Amino acid sequence: MRQSLGNWNNFSNTLNGYGYSVQMPPGFTSTPPDPMSGGVFAWPPGSTPPPNSPALIWILPVMPPYLPGLVQHYYNFDNPMVAAYNARSLGLQSVLRITPLRQTTLNGVMTLVREFDALSMDGHPIRMSAMLLQGPTSAVQCVVGISLYRWVEFAGSTLQFVANLQLNGTSAVPGEVRTLIDKNNLNHVEMQLVNADSSVVTPIMSLPTTVGQSQIFEIHVEAGGSLSFGDVKGTNVQIGDHNIVHT
Repeated sequence: MRQSLGNWNNFSNTLNGYGYSVQMPPGFTSTPPDPMSGGVFAWPPGSTPPPNSPALIWILPVMPPYLPGLVQHYYNFDNPMVAAYNARSLGLQSVLRITPLRQTTLNGVMTLVREFDALSMDGHPIRMSAMLLQGPTSAVQCVVGISLYRWVEFAGSTLQFVANLQLNGTSAVPGEVRTLIDKNNLNHVEMQLVNADSSVVTPIMSLPTTVGQSQIFEIHVEAGGSLSFGDVKGTNVQIGDHNIVHT
């Protein structure tokens, strides 16, 4: 995620890049495209620019000649050398647990998803989700990082930005962010993007309810087995079955 930040943009609510556009949620700030890679950083209100951002999005247009190699890179995320490379290129101290590759549909296009844990350069735990969206005329890599201690504050707005990402040649209506609580796994919640007519549900990220000794998201089992829980800012909280396998 290393690039020159340039002059920040928090005036226009539309971000246009090579092969994509994003209707940015209120309060988002973005950097101008990097002149070499075309990469852009964006962060929600309350977060800060890199490094050590509590919530950050990196969008990188993928030129056609580089797409096959990047697809293979997603398949090789588990390789220790690839993990070390990812840590360096994303400005992280280290990459930790990596989930299996998921192939799904996101915003109307085929998408590869790799979710992993990492440590920021200042030693804070981060949950990352790397997504490679492949549309009819363009491809974009979108990498999201959220502090595990502050995800209740940032997950909703950050993932709504992802829901608003539109690749050229597509016409999907932006969906909404849903937080899913599974009665059989109260240690995590699953963050999902649900399309406009609820016909496509895309799991994006699994987030812990407890980090170390800190309770991040309150869930209580009441008498009779019903659940009471708090809010996740900017999301619709529901109860259901998780799709992401926890390891």
